[in-house]
Amino acid sequence: MPSYRCKMTTPEGKVVQRRFFASSKAALKEELEREGNFVLDISRAEPVSEVLRFGAIKRPVKTKDFLTFNQEFLVLVKAGLPIVSALDAIIEKGGNADFVEILKEIRNDVAGGEALSTAFSRFRHIFSGLYVATLRAGEKSGNLASALSRHIQYLKKVEEIRKKVVTASVYPVILTMVSLFALIFLLTYVVPTFARTYFEAGTKLPALTLALVHFTTGIRENLVIIMAGVGLVIIGAFYLSRTESGALFLNKSKLKIPFFGQLYLHYYISRFARTLAMVLGGGIPLLEAVKTATGT
Repeated sequence: MPSYRCKMTTPEGKVVQRRFFASSKAALKEELEREGNFVLDISRAEPVSEVLRFGAIKRPVKTKDFLTFNQEFLVLVKAGLPIVSALDAIIEKGGNADFVEILKEIRNDVAGGEALSTAFSRFRHIFSGLYVATLRAGEKSGNLASALSRHIQYLKKVEEIRKKVVTASVYPVILTMVSLFALIFLLTYVVPTFARTYFEAGTKLPALTLALVHFTTGIRENLVIIMAGVGLVIIGAFYLSRTESGALFLNKSKLKIPFFGQLYLHYYISRFARTLAMVLGGGIPLLEAVKTATGT
């Protein structure tokens, strides 16, 4: 994930220069302006450290690790520890090495005078806009513990729904895969075997059966090319999903898949509604809350 150095004017009128991680300059500029900043300049910057460059930046934090961090952070904040001391305690405990390195960077920013939400927002590819908005709402209201508690409950509920969706998808996926393998076996082995028997016996086959035989023969003779084509399609879909327009196209396509499309639709509607409710509960204005919920 590229690192950018940004010079901007904050909503309070201060001119500051900070480092952010984002997918592109345009995405970073849009996000900063949505938060009320006026961007003066954005330039490419070197990564903060080699560990972050080759480690955590490439992989998002696992939900389990992130949930554990928030639960520990909430306990320490409720106990009255300053934010820097709470982060120090979590860092000292250890855990996911990549995540710890990121927390060290955040801890240093907070110790240097940055707001907690601003420090987390530098790692936009790891921490969602929703989480940053939750922290910002907690800072504005003066009740960070309450904001963290709401986000923890939200994470638990989303994870619970995700597991239900996965569980509901297991049987149809297995059934589809078994049917697919059975069809491939019939087309590439059973049909050619029977066809060979009939040809050797000199039996004249019906037109439809003959067409099926030619079709299966074509599959067998070009199996390597077909497999290579499937592989290229999968790779192409992967890279397409990394672009904004491509991700939009693939997501729309997912909603059109029989059975799974409705499952995805219900899941995302439920997630959006819960996200919006949580953000509004944190005191964030409706327009900003809708933008934040849409971004998740």
